[in-house]
Amino acid sequence: MALLVHHKHSTTDLRPVKFTACVGTFIKNYNNVNQLVEMVEIHRMFGIKRFIFHAFDVGSAVLKYLQYYESLGIAEVIPWLLPPAFNTSAGIWYYGQMAAQLDCLYKSLYSTTYLAYFDLDEILVPRTSPDLSGIISNGKGIESCIHQFRHVCYDLQWPSNDNFNNSDLAVKYDINTLRKITRSTFIWQRNRRSKYLANVQNLIMPGIHFAWACRQGTTRDNVSPSDGLLHHYRFEAPRDKIPPGNTTDAILRIYADVIIRHIQMVHKTVIAE
Repeated sequence: MALLVHHKHSTTDLRPVKFTACVGTFIKNYNNVNQLVEMVEIHRMFGIKRFIFHAFDVGSAVLKYLQYYESLGIAEVIPWLLPPAFNTSAGIWYYGQMAAQLDCLYKSLYSTTYLAYFDLDEILVPRTSPDLSGIISNGKGIESCIHQFRHVCYDLQWPSNDNFNNSDLAVKYDINTLRKITRSTFIWQRNRRSKYLANVQNLIMPGIHFAWACRQGTTRDNVSPSDGLLHHYRFEAPRDKIPPGNTTDAILRIYADVIIRHIQMVHKTVIAE
């Protein structure tokens, strides 16, 4: 059975960009506007110009923000309609997430150079360059299929640190990337919870944490933790059995003024509409 690729716009209508994000599917009446805006604005700061969302079950508050981003031409929201038998987390392996990833890839083949795969509570953070282009420069260029970021967890159960300028606004908009600066010392190995940037011309079959298939002769580059990490902001489940130990890592505080200003502007604009 062929995969139907969902296009809301003709590919000729899309201005080619370097980085596009394929973000995890909206499920369970997703309505966390603070998390959505934080994720979008930080990744925009790091160079992502377009975001593709698959909407299975999304709340009315988030829809208003998605419409705002669509009006700017930086978001495309795809209704993700599944047969009733698959409308559960067990259905076609978690709401058809692999099919959504393929949909992202095929619709982006001629409108972007790289796809970034990550979830709503994750941030791809370059650590030695101001944006994601630096990650590409450290790899093997056009010979690369993916650039894989290793995972660290910022457990939301750990106390917040609000000792920085304009922290009142960070509290107001629940900006976890600035308020949560304690993370696990443990860095997961590649292919375990990792996410990645993919060259769309070299990727054949995307996966959740790694590429299942790449064009022959291309490489899978591992991003050094000193160059970049995947920050995951979540309530850590005991079943994951992460080795004990944590450390302070406030690298995103470098951009605090910019992050707060952009997030505040989006909220003010949407609320005023």
